[in-house]
Amino acid sequence: YDILNYTEITYDDLYVQLSAEIADGVESLSQKDIKKSIEMLLTQPYEIQMVKLANFIVIISTKFKDYSDEKKSAYLKEASFILSCLKNSNIYLSNRLEEKIKEYKEI
Repeated sequence: YDILNYTEITYDDLYVQLSAEIADGVESLSQKDIKKSIEMLLTQPYEIQMVKLANFIVIISTKFKDYSDEKKSAYLKEASFILSCLKNSNIYLSNRLEEKIKEYKEI
């Protein structure tokens, strides 16, 4: 979903070639500002919100161990905020993310 951040594809490209719904979903997932991202995600269908939860689970489960302590702390804070805002989109993913956050807070 980071296609808007790491390629030359634009929101308008997605809008024209796919649909407004897809362009809006991708844009909400691509926001680097967490507060703006949450504002946008809360207007999206649950499926889009679940992508955000799943992304945090994957990052914490894989490359998180390579982060600096400062980056880990910031990321856990962000993950906790995301979880609190998107918890109702999918109970399974919410529980998994909550478990991952707890695991790394204990380390």
